[in-house]
Amino acid sequence: MNWQSAKYCRQCGTRLARQWVATDGRDRLACPACGDIHYENPRILVTCLVEWNGLLLLCKRAQAPAIGRWTIPGGFMEMQETLELAVARETMEETGVVIDPARLDLHIVSSVPWMSEVYLGFRTTVSDPKITVGPECLDVRFFDEAEIPWDDLAFPETRGYLRLILHERRRGRRAINVTRIDATGGYRREYHIASHADIFQADVPTSRVRLEND
Repeated sequence: MNWQSAKYCRQCGTRLARQWVATDGRDRLACPACGDIHYENPRILVTCLVEWNGLLLLCKRAQAPAIGRWTIPGGFMEMQETLELAVARETMEETGVVIDPARLDLHIVSSVPWMSEVYLGFRTTVSDPKITVGPECLDVRFFDEAEIPWDDLAFPETRGYLRLILHERRRGRRAINVTRIDATGGYRREYHIASHADIFQADVPTSRVRLEND
C-alpha cells in the first residue's frame, strides 16, 4: 500500500488529520488517536539514456500522460532496489534492452519540488541490443540525432534533456548535472568528470577521481 496517499492510520486505522508537529516545526498528517505521524516523502524516478552505435534509445508511451509520444526509458524506483537495479529493470520492462547495472554512469540529478519527485538519469552504451516492446510502450526505436522526433516528444523536459546529451557529445566530454525545475524556472549546475576511475579499487588513489564544478 502506498502510505503517501493514505487517508487512514497504518497503526490503528483512524482517519488521519493534519496537525502541527513541534519537533519538526511544520504541519504533518498524523493520527489523532495513537499519534503516529504519516511522513510524506518525494518519489524517486530513474531514467536511462541508452546509446548504441551513436544512436539513442527512445520509447513511445502507451499510457497517460503523453500517450503516443516519445521519451527516454524510465520509471519509479521500487522498494529494496538499488538505483542501478531500478534502471536496468525499467529499461528491460519498457524496451527489452538488457543493460549491465555495473556499466551505468550517473548523468543528471533533478529536483521537481512542485511534484515532490526526484529524477536520477543514467546513461550507458550497449553493443548488441535486442528490442522487445513492453506493455507500457507502443514502439521502441534507436534514433540518429537527425531522426529524433522533436515535435512528438512526451515532455518539454525530454527535449531539453536530449539537447543536453547531444551538446555534451559534440563537446566530447561528459558531466554530472544537478538541476531544478520549479515555479521560478530552471537551474542547472554541471560537474565535469575528470576520471572514471573506481575510487573503491585499492590500487587507485582517491585523488584521481575529481569533480570540477563548472
